[in-house]
Amino acid sequence: MRLGETVVKWIKIPHEINGNFALTTGSAEVRNLQKLFDDRNKLAHHKASIQNIASLDCSNIQDPNSITLSDAQNANQSLVTSIEALKRVDQSIDITWLSS
Repeated sequence: MRLGETVVKWIKIPHEINGNFALTTGSAEVRNLQKLFDDRNKLAHHKASIQNIASLDCSNIQDPNSITLSDAQNANQSLVTSIEALKRVDQSIDITWLSS
């Protein structure tokens, strides 16, 4: 898995500030964080595409930029999973609001 620039910053900057903050690039926490940013980017940066209506096969339309309810639910679950993973790394993080 290729890590995005933002996720790399989330690994490096806390480590530089607090030397004992250790997320490794192959950890489940980092994979979850990358998935969170991937899902967020899909939701936040939706790009419309121009289609030639006459040539569309409406029986199997697949817009790579479309956002489904499932995509939104997956993004929400990625957020929850990432926050819970960060709590395992740093016990001082308050996640009581997460169950509200």
